[in-house]
Amino acid sequence: MVIGETKVIIISDRHQGIIRSVSEIFGGENHAHCYCHIKENFSSFLTKKNTKERKEKENVLQMLDSIAYARLDWNYKVAMDTLRTFNHDLAKWVEENNPQH
Repeated sequence: MVIGETKVIIISDRHQGIIRSVSEIFGGENHAHCYCHIKENFSSFLTKKNTKERKEKENVLQMLDSIAYARLDWNYKVAMDTLRTFNHDLAKWVEENNPQH
């Protein structure tokens, strides 16, 4: 979306009502999801998976950071493989939450 000469990106959490509304009004190509919200949701999922030990949880969240901040496809694949090797369910959560690289 362009307002004046400025390209605008809408950043939100993954609330379905927001996703639907932004898509209807502005189109989906200018909508991004807030990584802080994604990380919070992933952290909650970790807790449900009994990843409660502080150091282990920190390590897994660092794995998620490596996935989110991967600059190249190769880095992304390596980071996903690392998480998948650690815990298949955690990697599945990431994949089911539509990562776009």
